[in-house]
Amino acid sequence: MEINSIHNAFINALLADATYVDGLVEGGIPVSGAALVTKLQNRLTPDLAKYFSSHFDVIQQYLTDDLSQSGFDVTVFRSKADGQVFVSTRGTEGLADFAADGDLTLNGLARAQVVDMVNWWLRARTPAGVACPQIKVGPTSLGSVGIGATAPAVGDGTLSAVTSVVVNGHSLGGHLATAFGRIFGDSLPILHVYTYNSATFNPLSGFSFDQIEAALGMGVSAFPNGGVQTNFYATHGPDLTTQNITLGQIGLRIGLFNEESLDVLTVPNHFMFKLTDALALGDFLATLDPQFDLGKLSAMYEAASSNRNDALEGAIDSVATILRGVDPDVPIGDAGDSPPSRVAFHAALATLRADFEGLAGKIHIESSGLNLASKARADFGSLVSLLSLGPISLSGTNAANQASLENVLKSSWGNVYTSWQSDRSMSKERRDGGAAIFTDGYLSARSEMLVWLQAYNNRNLSYEKRLTSLGGILPIPIQGDFIYQDVSRGISLDIDGVNPGTLTSHYVRFGGEANDFLSGGALSDRLFGGGGADQLNGGDGDDYLEGGAAFDSLYGEKGNDTLLGGQGGDWLEGGVGADELKGGEGIDTYRFGTGWGHDVVEDSDGQGVLSVVGFESGLPQGKKVAEGRYRSANEKVIYSLTRISDSRIDLTISFSDRRDEITVRNWTSGSFGLTFDEVPVAPVSTQVGNTHTSPNDQLAGASDSDSLVGLSGNDALSGLAGDDVLEGGDGSDVLAGGAGADVLNGGAGDDYIFGSSDAAGAHWSETATSWVTIDGTVWRIPGVGPAVSSDQGNVIDAGEGNDWVAAGTASDVVRADAGNDLVYGMGGNDYVDGGDGADELHGDSVNTAPNNYNTTMPEQNGDDVLVGGAGNDTLIGEGGSDELYGGDDDDDIEGDAASDLVPASIHGNDYLDGGSGNDRLWGEGGDDDLFGGSGDDTLTGDAVSTALDGADHGNDYLDGEEGDDLLFGNGGDDTLFGGADDDQLVGDTAADAPNFQLESEYHGDDYLDGEDGQDTLIGAGGADTLYGGDGDDELIGDDDASRLAGEWHGDDYLNGEDGDDLL
Repeated sequence: MEINSIHNAFINALLADATYVDGLVEGGIPVSGAALVTKLQNRLTPDLAKYFSSHFDVIQQYLTDDLSQSGFDVTVFRSKADGQVFVSTRGTEGLADFAADGDLTLNGLARAQVVDMVNWWLRARTPAGVACPQIKVGPTSLGSVGIGATAPAVGDGTLSAVTSVVVNGHSLGGHLATAFGRIFGDSLPILHVYTYNSATFNPLSGFSFDQIEAALGMGVSAFPNGGVQTNFYATHGPDLTTQNITLGQIGLRIGLFNEESLDVLTVPNHFMFKLTDALALGDFLATLDPQFDLGKLSAMYEAASSNRNDALEGAIDSVATILRGVDPDVPIGDAGDSPPSRVAFHAALATLRADFEGLAGKIHIESSGLNLASKARADFGSLVSLLSLGPISLSGTNAANQASLENVLKSSWGNVYTSWQSDRSMSKERRDGGAAIFTDGYLSARSEMLVWLQAYNNRNLSYEKRLTSLGGILPIPIQGDFIYQDVSRGISLDIDGVNPGTLTSHYVRFGGEANDFLSGGALSDRLFGGGGADQLNGGDGDDYLEGGAAFDSLYGEKGNDTLLGGQGGDWLEGGVGADELKGGEGIDTYRFGTGWGHDVVEDSDGQGVLSVVGFESGLPQGKKVAEGRYRSANEKVIYSLTRISDSRIDLTISFSDRRDEITVRNWTSGSFGLTFDEVPVAPVSTQVGNTHTSPNDQLAGASDSDSLVGLSGNDALSGLAGDDVLEGGDGSDVLAGGAGADVLNGGAGDDYIFGSSDAAGAHWSETATSWVTIDGTVWRIPGVGPAVSSDQGNVIDAGEGNDWVAAGTASDVVRADAGNDLVYGMGGNDYVDGGDGADELHGDSVNTAPNNYNTTMPEQNGDDVLVGGAGNDTLIGEGGSDELYGGDDDDDIEGDAASDLVPASIHGNDYLDGGSGNDRLWGEGGDDDLFGGSGDDTLTGDAVSTALDGADHGNDYLDGEEGDDLLFGNGGDDTLFGGADDDQLVGDTAADAPNFQLESEYHGDDYLDGEDGQDTLIGAGGADTLYGGDGDDELIGDDDASRLAGEWHGDDYLNGEDGDDLL
C-alpha cells in the first residue's frame, strides 16, 4: 500500500486523535475490547471507537501532569492486522501544553516536552535493569536555559522488542513526532512520520537539537525528508499553528479537505476531528476503489456542497444514496467528540462499511461530469449519479465487477433499475417516441445541471447567488443565461452565460414525485415533470416538455415546441408554432386550438385521440380524390398519405378553412378512429387533349375542380382555382396547378410542374417547339406566374424523364419518379421522393427573390421529408427540422444549408440517413441525428466555420454504421459511434487551415465510441469520453497544438477496451 494512501492517512489520523484520551492503561494493564470502546466513544463516537477497537490494541500510555510537569503525553498502539507499532504523540490540551507552544514559537522547540519524550523512549527501549542516558532542561554554563545531560535512569524494557515504528501526531503532537523522527531516526527503523496540522520549527530549533545530540553523544541528526514524513494540513480557513512562514514545516506537505468552520476566530479549523472524519469516508471509498486517492477525495468534498461547513454530510448522503437508493439525510454539525450529528455521520459510515464490503476492490470511482449523459444509457451507476446529483459515479473495474455492482444497485433502486433496463433495450426511435422513462433529453439536461451544481459547490457559492465567469472559466461555454431548478430538492442555479447584457433566462426545470406545476419563460426552455400528475407550460420560445410518469398536462404555448407525454395517458397541446407531440405510453389526447400552425404527432401505441377546435365530435372520414389523397364529404378536411419507407406511412391532415396542419407519423389504418374510402370523387368537369390537329394542347380549367388530360404531345395545362387533376401524358409538358389542392401527374417526358402557379394560355402557342424561353443564363416559361400563397397543398407525380418541379407554397407530396429530377418543396412541410436517377431534392428553396417560380421566404421553410431513392442524389433539407433518406448509391445530404443561404436561426434538428453507398452527410445547425448506413461514409455534425458560426453548432448524434467511415462532430456536445469496420472519429474539428478551424471555445464535451474495427478517435477540445471498442484502436484525448491551443485541452476519459490499443 502506498505510503500516502488514504488508508494510511486515515489510520494515523485516527491514532493521533485517539491519543488525546486518558486512561487507556489502567493499573498497568492496557484497556481492550468493550472497555476500550467505552473509553474512546466520547471522543471518537461509538461507531468509530468500535472500528478502532477492532483494528488496534493499546500497548502503553505515558502521561505527565499539565500543572506540575511538562504535559507531554504519548500512547503506543499496535495494529491487530500485521503487528505494526505506532507511536502517537498528543497535541495541545492543558496549561503546560500552552507553555510548550510558547517555547517552540520563541525558541524553535517545545524543549520540556521533547526532553520528556526522549527520556521516556530511552527508558522504554532499554532492557529492564540496564542503565540508559537521560537529559534535562536547565541552566547552561553560559547562564542561559538549554538542554544537557543528567543522571542516567534504569530502563524498563517495555518497548525493547519493538523492531520498527510509525509515528504520528496532531498540532503540538505533530511537532513532537517530527522531533522524534529526527532524534531517533538512526536508532531504529521509523517507517514513516505522519503529522496533522503540525506546529512548526524555526531557525533557532537547530541549537536545541545540537544540545540534545551533544548530551546523548550521538551524531548529527536531520529532519525526516519528504519520503519519510508526510505533513498533512487543513486547506480551508486560516490556521496559525500550521503556517509555514519560517519554512519550518517538515516533510511532504499535503493539503486535506476540511469543513471550514464559521467561527469568527477560526480555531476549529485546526481541530483533529475534521481531518479524521474527512479521511474516514475516504477510507471506505478507497476500499471500494484502491485507486481512489487523496486528490480525488478532496475533489469529491469540494463538489459535494456549496457550503464547506456541511460538505462531509453532503458527501456521505450522496454516497449512501447511490448505494442504497435512499438519502440518509445525516444532520449537519461542526463539533468534535460525540455530538448527535457526528454520531450519525459515523453510524451511517459504519453501515456502509458493513453492507458493501463485498464490493471491496471491484469499483472504479470518478468525478461526475457531462459524460454521464452518454454513459448512463449503458451504465446504471452513471444514471444513479445523475438522479441523485452526486459528486461521484461508480462503475465496475471489469465486466464481472460491473455485474456485482449492478446487482447491489438493482436491489437498492428497484423499479428505477427495471425502468433503466427497459430503456436500455429499446431502440433510439422508441425512446425518442416517448416509450422511455429516462429519455436522452432528460439525461443530457440532468448532466448539465450536475455540472453547474458542481461549479457552484467548487466555488463555495450559495445557490441564491448568480454564477458568472468572474469566478473562473465556466464549465460549459453556453450562449445566454440559464436557470436550472430541481423543484423537489429546492435547488435553483442561476447561470450568467458568456454573452453580456442579457436579462432573460432559459429555464431547465425538474419536477419530483409530487404533482408539480412547471412553467417556462420567454426563451426556449426544458421542463421535466418526473413522477406525479404534472402540468407543464412552455411559454414563449422553442420549448421541450417531458411529462414523465402518470397523467400529465403539457402546453407548449408559443414557439416550435416538443412535447413528450411519457408514461400514462397525457394531454398534449402544442399551441402556436410548429410543434412535435409525442404521447408515449397510454391513451393520450392531442389538442389543436386556434392557429396552431403545423404540428407533428407521434402516437407510439396507437391509442391516441385527436381533438381539433371546430370538430368537437371528432374528425370526419375521408373519400379518395387521388392516389394517397382523401377529402371529407363536407370538403373541410384533406388527408394525404405518404410512404416514407417500406414500414412507415405518414398522414398529413389539412383544412379548407385554415392553414393549420397535422402530420401523424407512422400512420396505421384506423388510428385515431380514421378510415378512408378508396372510391374516388368524380371531378366537376373534364377536358381531354389531342382534339386539335396538333398534339401540343393548351388546356385551362376554371374555378371549379377540373380534370385536364394532355395525352401525347408537349402540353400546357393550367388548373387555376379549385382542386384540380392535371395529367400531362407523354411529352415535355407544363403543368400549373394554381390555387387549391391539386393532383399533377407529369407523365413521360421532361416536364415543368408548378404546384401553386397560375398560367395564362394567351402566351402559349401549339406550334412552339418548346415552352421554355432562355435569356442568357435565365430561363422562363411565358404565361406561368409566381406561386400563389393561397395554395392548399398538392400531390405531384412527375413521371419518367428529367423533370423540374416547384411543388408549391403549402405542404405537398412529390414523387419525382425515374430520371434526373430537380425538385423544390418550397413552403410548408413537404414529402419528396426522388425515385430512380441522380436527383437534386430541396425541402424548401433558398431563392428569396420576389416573383420567381420557387421563391420561398425563410419563414415559409417547413419540416420536410426527402427520399433520394436509387442514384447519386443530392438532398438539401434547408430550413426546419427535416428527415432526409439517401437510399441507394452515393448521396450528398445536407440537413440545412450554409448560413448565408439559410439563416442559422431557422436551421432545425434534422434526421439524415445515408442508406447504402458511400455517402456524405452534413447536419449543419441544430441538434441533428446522422446515420451513415452501409458504405464508406463521411458524417459531419455541423459545418465548417466559414459556412456556419461555431455558436450555431448543435449537439449532434452520429453513427457511421457499416463501412470505413469518417465522423466529425464539430461544435457542441456530440455523440459519435463508429459502427462496424475501421472508422475515424473526431469530436470537434481537424481542419489544418486556420480559417476552417472551429473556434476553440465552441469545442464540446463529446462521447466517442469506435465500436468494431481498428478505429482512430480524437476528442479535440473539451472534456471528452473515448471508448475504443473491439479491435486495435488509437485514442487521442485532445488535438495537435497547431489546431487547438493547450488551454482548451480538456480532462478526457480514454478507455481502449478490447484489442491492442494506443492511448
